[in-house]
Amino acid sequence: MNAMTKSFLHNLKVVTRVEFVPANSASVIIGFAWAIGQHVSMGINSLGFLLFLFVVLSSIGTLGAHWNSYSDYELDQDDPLKKELHRSLFEMGKEKLLKLIGVEVLLACLIFLAFWLNHKNWVLLVIWLTAAFLSFAYSMPPFRFKAKGVLAFGSLCMVLSILPVSFVYLSTNPSLTIGFLIFLLGHTLVIYSLIIPTEIRDYFVDQSHQVKTMTVWLGLKKASGLAISLLLIGTLLVVGSYSTSPLFTGSPILLISLFIIVVANSFVFSQFLRLRYLIFHSIGKNQTSYKKVLELAANNPKWITISSMGSLTVALIMIIGKLVI
Repeated sequence: MNAMTKSFLHNLKVVTRVEFVPANSASVIIGFAWAIGQHVSMGINSLGFLLFLFVVLSSIGTLGAHWNSYSDYELDQDDPLKKELHRSLFEMGKEKLLKLIGVEVLLACLIFLAFWLNHKNWVLLVIWLTAAFLSFAYSMPPFRFKAKGVLAFGSLCMVLSILPVSFVYLSTNPSLTIGFLIFLLGHTLVIYSLIIPTEIRDYFVDQSHQVKTMTVWLGLKKASGLAISLLLIGTLLVVGSYSTSPLFTGSPILLISLFIIVVANSFVFSQFLRLRYLIFHSIGKNQTSYKKVLELAANNPKWITISSMGSLTVALIMIIGKLVI
């Protein structure tokens, strides 16, 4: 592999924001865990099915990441925390990324078509089309939902939680349950709470470019409070949905495993409180006083990973429990 190819692959990795790719695997495992019944059998076909679902979700997720990098090129230029992202796209070239996106759109359609021909579920088609539209509309004009406050909130909730988890669930089980819907609501609240620190990190750049994210719309003070509230309520709903399911109520060991989610999200909660404290002590001062706020908020990918791994671990335990109990 020559130096030019290595450089291109490195830049592509940065522009794709691969640190968020594991979220697709979490959506697959979580949706599958809730969809399957007890005493199911799993083999090579089941693993292949899960891999196919991951590819379907990742093809849309990659498009969303690339549209976002393309549309925010000028905005990221002014963000000191996104120097590598801007440099990578500069070296790759916006036109080259746009051509790559064209190829990815075709591939995403072909991948979904191959999946849909094996299921022919019209609900899945509607979910996929909605996700594909939002992956474009979130970042790109004339829609650019990310700059429209409540629409930014709604589109992120749909793309990052509701649509992918529902797609996986309905691919396996056509009947939605109350327990799953309660879980999905809680999971969605937790996911969005984890997005807010990223918007806090980007607050001043977004504000200067008139990009009215939910955080810019609310202001730092209210946004930090919203993140704490959503994380708390979401965690309670998620733990409650698991703990009231027949599988968990019948097994003390499985009930105890729910502390994994509690511990993971409690750590993130402590970081949210710290972030809010720093924000409150920066109000009324000049912009440089927010340096500690921005530096702390930049740790958000780690917080996302910690919370996601907690949810993913319990979902795997749920699958194992349904297989053996």
